[in-house]
Amino acid sequence: MLKKEIPAIKNFKCTFTRPDLTISIEMKEVPSEESLNSILANVKQFSTIENINEIAKSVKWKSEIYNINLIIYSHSEEKPLIKYTASYFRTFDASNTSEENIDGYKTWTKYEEPHT
Repeated sequence: MLKKEIPAIKNFKCTFTRPDLTISIEMKEVPSEESLNSILANVKQFSTIENINEIAKSVKWKSEIYNINLIIYSHSEEKPLIKYTASYFRTFDASNTSEENIDGYKTWTKYEEPHT
């Protein structure tokens, strides 16, 4: 669905490496800010606790997926252009399952690679 909405996407891949889910998106060219915002909005919309728990069940993981990593890169670049992450927990303490420590993938942090 995402590839249909954003034709500049060349490749889309999801990888589960316990306890994280990584979504890698390869763009045909360096994406515009509008494309980046659209990709992030779509991934945020999909990244509900219910959807992510379904992914965890499908790979027989009996715990929460701790982090979702969204990596966007261009076919012409060697390094990722941008990376976003969201976590199930607000802190690194996964044993603290109190409501105050559950973010539920709502807060996304952006990391940009310096261009050379």
